[in-house]
Amino acid sequence: MNRFTVTRGAETHHIEADQLTAEEMKLLESILDRQDPSQEFPLPDDPLALSLHKLLVLEEDVPESAWSRKLSFPLRVIHFRFPKQIEEQEAFSQAASSLFPGSRFMLWKSHRDSMILQETDDAFEDELNLSSVVDTLAADFFVRPSVCVGSMILSPQMLKEHIDWEHQLFHDTASAFPKKHTFLEQELLLYFMLSRFTPQTITQIRRQLKPVENEGELLESVRCFLECNLNISLAAKKMFMHRNSMQYRVDKFIEKTTLDIRQFQNAAAVYMMLLTMPSSGSRS
Repeated sequence: MNRFTVTRGAETHHIEADQLTAEEMKLLESILDRQDPSQEFPLPDDPLALSLHKLLVLEEDVPESAWSRKLSFPLRVIHFRFPKQIEEQEAFSQAASSLFPGSRFMLWKSHRDSMILQETDDAFEDELNLSSVVDTLAADFFVRPSVCVGSMILSPQMLKEHIDWEHQLFHDTASAFPKKHTFLEQELLLYFMLSRFTPQTITQIRRQLKPVENEGELLESVRCFLECNLNISLAAKKMFMHRNSMQYRVDKFIEKTTLDIRQFQNAAAVYMMLLTMPSSGSRS
């Protein structure tokens, strides 16, 4: 069971994580994460890594000319967040970098937060099985990280502002949804918005799914259909079923809920509803 241990003088107190609200978790984690990176981590030897460490971790003013020409744009950032401190940070850095072709090094913002800059070179792979990456790292290092694949950064001028914004979004969202371990690009924004809703609001949002809320296979098929850009054939292929079976499930969902998910507006609304379901990454 996850717990926080707080020591004050001779007294030690244990706080069970499952007894905290999402807001209390974020407050406690922000306090525990507050540390001076310059004291916690040695400076990188690589000149580019050193410049980016000073810029992105130590928040120092570093001339753009010191690092921009050594990076290939566009690039994206892979963010990592850990439920506890990683003991073998160097080994983890090497293992994680090898799983994301085009990566050059990992930067550590704290003992529980790190990032990789991934360039779109010849080795770059756009299609990633992110769940498999998390499973591999969890098996090797006995801790299951949350991972966010960020959106593309097009120019050096956008780098720091974009990374700071994305990191804060990921930090808040991963804390609010501790059971969800993977986030892809703008999916992060959707979960961030949901993290701001009260439980009562969440209940209201998914009210129209009540007629099918206990039909797990149906909801899984509908979500796959939506994530395949409303393409029946592609969704059927991903679900390993005949196209007619997928069409039947989509029609069944529309009939039971009166939500025509073949229309973009309805599809977008239903996708948000599905993200609030426990199987999509519960807050609890």
